[in-house]
Parts: sequence; C-alpha cells; structure tokens
Amino acid sequence: MIVNLLSWFGAIGLMVAPFIIDTLAGKLLASASLLSLIPQTLQKRAYNLTLLNIVGIVGYFWSIF
Repeated sequence: MIVNLLSWFGAIGLMVAPFIIDTLAGKLLASASLLSLIPQTLQKRAYNLTLLNIVGIVGYFWSIF
C-alpha cells in the first residue's frame, strides 16, 4: 500500500518537475520524486532503475550545489 502511494507521488512529481526544473523547487521535487520511486524498483528487483534513480538524485543535488 505505501509503496503504491509513493510510486504515485513519484510519478506525479516527475510529471510536474520538468516545468519548473530551472528553480530550486523543481530540482528538489525531481529528487524527492526519484527517491519515492526507489521502494518500487527494489520491490520489483529492477536494480538498474534503482541505480538510475540514485544517479539522478545525485545529479540534481550536484546542480543545486
């Protein structure tokens, strides 16, 4: 149940984030959305997507700092 809700939050966040990605809020939203998708990728044993999400999170934080 919680993984399903997190996945929906992540999907919606990643649909909104590109429109505001040039702002700090956009980068934080994209990072939070990717983070919320990690439980689903782990549950489905899609480790390649888990790694892709982690790299994306690091990339967004890199662009902030």
